[in-house]
Amino acid sequence: MVFGWINLFNLAILIIMLIPNMLFAGKIRQEEGIERNTVLRISEYISRIACMIFMIFPIGVGEFGFKRPIYFELYLISNVLLLAIDLVVWNIFRKKPTFREALILAVAPSLIFFITGLLLQHWLLVISAGAFLLAHVMNTYTDFRNLS
Repeated sequence: MVFGWINLFNLAILIIMLIPNMLFAGKIRQEEGIERNTVLRISEYISRIACMIFMIFPIGVGEFGFKRPIYFELYLISNVLLLAIDLVVWNIFRKKPTFREALILAVAPSLIFFITGLLLQHWLLVISAGAFLLAHVMNTYTDFRNLS
């Protein structure tokens, strides 16, 4: 399966991932006076934006496409499962934020980016996803460590 110059499947995945962020993230109180690593925050932000861009546009690859049909099947199964996990955990997290749920919310989108990049053989997406995973998990850990 070839997507062409824009990947509407991935755009739909991003929109679904962003909905709970927009609905719930604003309601979660940001603690004042928490020590934050600015370089790590900026790294997370840049790598997140890079992942989103690489999910939609085939920058660095000729076109989006799966080399084998099984790759598309794995793509669908993994993304549906990870999106479901993300949405369920967001619902739990908004009621009672814990480190476990926050960690899942850091890892699930990163895995969506990473697995999609691997299956599409989009190496810039894979690299960005790895950077996003590392920065997002470290920021999540730092935030919860500083709160306790």
